[in-house]
Amino acid sequence: MENIKRQWIFLLIFAFCLVLLLKEPFVGIADNSDYYRVIQPLGFQPEISNRYFYAYNYYTVNDVSSVDIKGSLSNIISPKVENDNEYFSTQFIFIKISMIINYLLKIILGKSPEIFNIKILGILYAGIYSYGLCLFLTNISFKYKYINFLFSIISMVILCDMGYLLYFNSFFGEATIIASLMMILGSLTAFIKTESKMKSIYYISLFYIFALALTGAKVANTPIGILIGIFSLALFIVKKDRLNRAVILICSLLIIYFSIFYYMKTPRWMSQVNNYHSIFYGITKGSNEPDKDLKELSIPLKYLPLTNTHGFLDHGEFDIYSEEFQKEVYHNASFLDILKFYFLNPSRAVEKLKLSADSSVIIRPSYLGNYSKEDEPERLSFTERFSLWSNIRKNTLGYAFYIIITFSVLFFIINIYEIINNIKQYNHEKTAFAFAALLLFLTTMSQFVIPVIGNGEADLQKHMLLFNLCFDLMILAGICWFIKNFSTKTVIVVALTAFVAFLIAIFIQTANVDTKETGSLKIGQYIYLGSYKNEPLKWVVLNKDENGYLLWCDNAVEYMEFDNLDETNTDNIYGSNDWIESDVRKWLFEFKNNFNDEEKLLIKDVKLKNILSYNNIEKNMGGNKPFYWNSITSYVSQNYNTDAYYNYSAESVFLLDAYQLQKYVYENNISLKKHERYWLRTPYYSSVSMVRIVDRDGFVYHKDANVKAGVIPAVYIDENVSAVKGDGTYINPITIEKSRR
Repeated sequence: MENIKRQWIFLLIFAFCLVLLLKEPFVGIADNSDYYRVIQPLGFQPEISNRYFYAYNYYTVNDVSSVDIKGSLSNIISPKVENDNEYFSTQFIFIKISMIINYLLKIILGKSPEIFNIKILGILYAGIYSYGLCLFLTNISFKYKYINFLFSIISMVILCDMGYLLYFNSFFGEATIIASLMMILGSLTAFIKTESKMKSIYYISLFYIFALALTGAKVANTPIGILIGIFSLALFIVKKDRLNRAVILICSLLIIYFSIFYYMKTPRWMSQVNNYHSIFYGITKGSNEPDKDLKELSIPLKYLPLTNTHGFLDHGEFDIYSEEFQKEVYHNASFLDILKFYFLNPSRAVEKLKLSADSSVIIRPSYLGNYSKEDEPERLSFTERFSLWSNIRKNTLGYAFYIIITFSVLFFIINIYEIINNIKQYNHEKTAFAFAALLLFLTTMSQFVIPVIGNGEADLQKHMLLFNLCFDLMILAGICWFIKNFSTKTVIVVALTAFVAFLIAIFIQTANVDTKETGSLKIGQYIYLGSYKNEPLKWVVLNKDENGYLLWCDNAVEYMEFDNLDETNTDNIYGSNDWIESDVRKWLFEFKNNFNDEEKLLIKDVKLKNILSYNNIEKNMGGNKPFYWNSITSYVSQNYNTDAYYNYSAESVFLLDAYQLQKYVYENNISLKKHERYWLRTPYYSSVSMVRIVDRDGFVYHKDANVKAGVIPAVYIDENVSAVKGDGTYINPITIEKSRR
């Protein structure tokens, strides 16, 4: 009866995942250039695709045909191609299995076997993931059935969020990581709960098989393999028979050996570029004293120009893969040296971990599209299919670091208490679960630290994926513990801890808000100025500087293209991201006519700094590096004030740029979120057409200039103004006039 129930639960979870993954239109994750190193050695035909913008469903496989079935299957299993990047991953196993299934299905259906449908891979991952989740849910039981049901619903909302499932329709190693981790969790809980010797062998075998798959999916996972090898020895507590203990001991030693072996076999180019990022796009990025940092790492100061650069830029006179660079840089700044640097500079470590925390609020990459070109002409579009948990996570921006640290400390303290208490009571099952929770905690914390230390800020959002999943599993484990230990005392302790954490977060956030007097107007106050389409325009005061008061319209006044046609480049069909030549700038120049003569006298003409994309750097008046991208509003300004390419223009009515958005909107706690997405005037550096845009979730993305978005004007007004009426609240804005002296 129990097996039948488990089968039905598995089928329901699997069916739900399949609906999300296979429902039209097709959704997946676009290639960020990582696909090549995965699919090339597997015999796929390298394709020049519209990377970053569109997800692709179909890929071509070389050396397969419907005539020679045996030879084709042999070529899939052992492709006759050189591995260009010397890259190996356990991910290859899952892709090859899906390739075989795809090939056989195409032969049976009489279709072209050389066309690989990535949905087959998605179904394979979904099956593994669903089985692991099923084992987890059916082995975590509560006293009342309705609690079991509610816990299952919560688990599904969190763990079946499309932020995770989208990876299954991709060639990213994260898909293997997600599916393997869920199987590890499920098989471990089943192993601890079962009393059958044969079932124990089955579940512990699954546990170690997928632990190996997780460890070998990415080099960064090798510390997890060592942790699993060490802590799984605690399973001796619940299984006392020789066979189970022999399997545990042998497999623990095997996974530790495999972790070390896989790390040592890392392609040299990969370890070098990761090392480069950890130094020049990690430690020295944003540093006030990069020369001092290099000295502390014993790196010659001749490499100072590489500060704030990543491994995929042109490095001028320096060859970052040369023996000289290896000797003078990498040998002096290994992973342990980087770790030591942060240990000796704790404030810098906290700064980077705050960035990691904020990067973790977004589960799926915010720079990779989810739709195919056929289904969504607008490039870089995202699906909102079953994304409730993703959206909840986004709302923790700014508080994420404090939530993570507070919850993790509480989780660790309770876990240690559970281990000690259960050992004293000789409760072997609960002790084993407590050790499993400790392993989850250590894995989570390792993945909180390793991405930014081991690879700097490069591709940090995607690298935080394993941490995100582990932390979400910690949340579920915490909910489980809370339910099982529910009492008045438990509620009080947890509630007080949460309340204190909330107060700390609020205090830290509001500490940055400028509440000082700024003349007649204060930051955050609302005023009336001008009208549009017979409606008065409401503005919020963002700042006061040498130009006067910076005002930002409360909402979009129009919904239009940034630039409809790139007159300077006929090959560019997506419009131009050059602010000075843009259609929206010309439109805003005419928009000034919506103010009366007295109001026009208040609006000032000012000189503004404009960031440039790569196709306009010949117009630069300063800067020597690209303006780096980040979708997280608290970090969106990046190298704006240091070395990004820029020029100046004279403006009266304009759009905010990325720096002004962060500095004067986000940091002043003024709402970023609007009813519709809206333009900034900042271009995306690596494109001739893409412009920074703020979406309805308050994060900064980029879109082609010829798509439509909201236009929210900004102006500077004379500081010599006085309030006629109103108190500056949203419902009672101030009416102003020029001060008479």
